[in-house]
Amino acid sequence: MGYYYYCRDDDAMITVGSGVSQLEYGGCIQADDGYGGSNHLFRIPGKSACYHVHFNGTSRKVNVLRYKASSTDQGTNMIKWSDSGGDGTERVNCSSLAYKCKDYPNHAKLLKSLHEAINRKAEK
Repeated sequence: MGYYYYCRDDDAMITVGSGVSQLEYGGCIQADDGYGGSNHLFRIPGKSACYHVHFNGTSRKVNVLRYKASSTDQGTNMIKWSDSGGDGTERVNCSSLAYKCKDYPNHAKLLKSLHEAINRKAEK
Protein backbone atom coordinates (compact mmCIF):
# COMPACT_ATOMS: atom_id res chain seq x y z
CA MET A 1 0.00 0.00 0.00
CA GLY A 2 1.11 3.56 -0.53
CA TYR A 3 1.08 6.65 -2.71
CA TYR A 4 1.54 6.77 -6.46
CA TYR A 5 2.92 9.98 -7.97
CA TYR A 6 1.81 10.55 -11.56
CA CYS A 7 3.62 13.80 -12.46
CA ARG A 8 7.20 14.85 -12.95
CA ASP A 9 8.31 17.77 -10.78
CA ASP A 10 8.31 20.12 -13.79
CA ASP A 11 4.84 19.06 -15.01
CA ALA A 12 2.56 22.06 -15.62
CA MET A 13 -0.11 20.60 -13.29
CA ILE A 14 2.43 20.79 -10.45
CA THR A 15 4.21 24.02 -11.32
CA VAL A 16 1.06 26.16 -11.79
CA GLY A 17 0.24 25.69 -8.09
CA SER A 18 3.77 25.49 -6.73
CA GLY A 19 4.61 29.06 -7.78
CA VAL A 20 1.56 30.50 -6.06
CA SER A 21 2.26 31.88 -2.61
CA GLN A 22 -1.31 31.30 -1.49
CA LEU A 23 -3.77 28.86 -2.94
CA GLU A 24 -7.34 29.58 -1.89
CA TYR A 25 -9.39 26.99 -0.06
CA GLY A 26 -12.73 26.90 -1.88
CA GLY A 27 -14.47 24.68 0.65
CA CYS A 28 -15.89 21.22 0.96
CA ILE A 29 -17.66 20.33 -2.26
CA GLN A 30 -18.86 16.89 -1.16
CA ALA A 31 -19.10 15.98 2.53
CA ASP A 32 -19.68 12.28 1.78
CA ASP A 33 -18.28 11.09 -1.51
CA GLY A 34 -19.53 7.53 -1.13
CA TYR A 35 -16.00 6.23 -0.53
CA GLY A 36 -15.76 7.14 3.15
CA GLY A 37 -14.26 10.56 2.66
CA SER A 38 -14.87 14.13 1.55
CA ASN A 39 -13.88 16.23 -1.45
CA HIS A 40 -12.44 19.74 -1.26
CA LEU A 41 -11.68 22.49 -3.77
CA PHE A 42 -8.54 24.64 -3.85
CA ARG A 43 -8.44 27.58 -6.28
CA ILE A 44 -5.36 28.85 -8.07
CA PRO A 45 -5.59 32.67 -7.97
CA GLY A 46 -5.95 34.15 -11.45
CA LYS A 47 -6.59 30.76 -13.13
CA SER A 48 -9.68 28.79 -14.07
CA ALA A 49 -7.85 25.61 -13.07
CA CYS A 50 -8.09 24.22 -9.54
CA TYR A 51 -7.02 21.36 -7.34
CA HIS A 52 -9.44 18.82 -5.96
CA VAL A 53 -8.37 16.87 -2.88
CA HIS A 54 -10.12 13.79 -1.56
CA PHE A 55 -9.46 13.42 2.15
CA ASN A 56 -9.82 9.99 3.73
CA GLY A 57 -12.52 9.70 6.39
CA THR A 58 -12.97 12.71 8.64
CA SER A 59 -9.23 13.40 8.74
CA ARG A 60 -7.13 15.51 6.41
CA LYS A 61 -5.18 12.49 5.23
CA VAL A 62 -4.89 12.59 1.46
CA ASN A 63 -6.45 9.87 -0.67
CA VAL A 64 -6.28 11.66 -4.03
CA LEU A 65 -4.90 14.96 -5.30
CA ARG A 66 -6.37 15.86 -8.69
CA TYR A 67 -5.80 18.77 -11.07
CA LYS A 68 -8.80 20.17 -12.95
CA ALA A 69 -8.10 22.46 -15.92
CA SER A 70 -11.64 23.92 -15.66
CA SER A 71 -14.86 23.52 -13.72
CA THR A 72 -16.14 21.03 -16.30
CA ASP A 73 -12.92 18.99 -16.50
CA GLN A 74 -13.06 15.52 -14.94
CA GLY A 75 -9.54 16.06 -13.65
CA THR A 76 -6.25 14.20 -13.68
CA ASN A 77 -4.87 12.35 -10.69
CA MET A 78 -1.49 13.69 -9.58
CA ILE A 79 -1.12 11.71 -6.35
CA LYS A 80 -3.24 8.74 -5.34
CA TRP A 81 -3.26 6.29 -2.44
CA SER A 82 -3.53 2.62 -3.32
CA ASP A 83 -4.07 -0.39 -1.10
CA SER A 84 -1.52 -2.26 -3.22
CA GLY A 85 1.93 -1.01 -4.19
CA GLY A 86 3.05 2.60 -4.09
CA ASP A 87 5.26 4.52 -1.68
CA GLY A 88 4.75 4.67 2.09
CA THR A 89 2.74 2.56 4.50
CA GLU A 90 0.08 4.96 5.76
CA ARG A 91 -1.99 7.86 4.51
CA VAL A 92 -0.72 11.29 5.59
CA ASN A 93 -1.81 14.94 5.36
CA CYS A 94 -0.55 17.50 2.82
CA SER A 95 2.17 18.77 5.15
CA SER A 96 3.60 15.28 5.66
CA LEU A 97 3.39 14.61 1.92
CA ALA A 98 5.32 17.85 1.31
CA TYR A 99 8.06 16.60 3.62
CA LYS A 100 8.13 13.22 1.86
CA CYS A 101 8.54 15.11 -1.45
CA LYS A 102 11.34 17.37 -0.21
CA ASP A 103 13.64 16.15 -3.02
CA TYR A 104 11.03 17.39 -5.53
CA PRO A 105 10.73 21.12 -4.77
CA ASN A 106 7.65 21.88 -6.89
CA HIS A 107 5.70 18.96 -5.41
CA ALA A 108 6.76 20.06 -1.93
CA LYS A 109 5.74 23.71 -2.53
CA LEU A 110 2.35 22.72 -3.94
CA LEU A 111 1.58 20.36 -1.07
CA LYS A 112 2.71 22.93 1.49
CA SER A 113 0.47 25.56 -0.17
CA LEU A 114 -2.51 23.18 -0.01
CA HIS A 115 -1.82 22.55 3.68
CA GLU A 116 -1.54 26.28 4.42
CA ALA A 117 -4.74 27.07 2.48
CA ILE A 118 -6.90 24.70 4.47
CA ASN A 119 -5.33 25.83 7.74
CA ARG A 120 -6.03 29.52 6.91
CA LYS A 121 -9.68 28.58 6.36
CA ALA A 122 -9.82 26.61 9.63
CA GLU A 123 -8.48 29.62 11.56
CA LYS A 124 -11.30 31.91 10.38
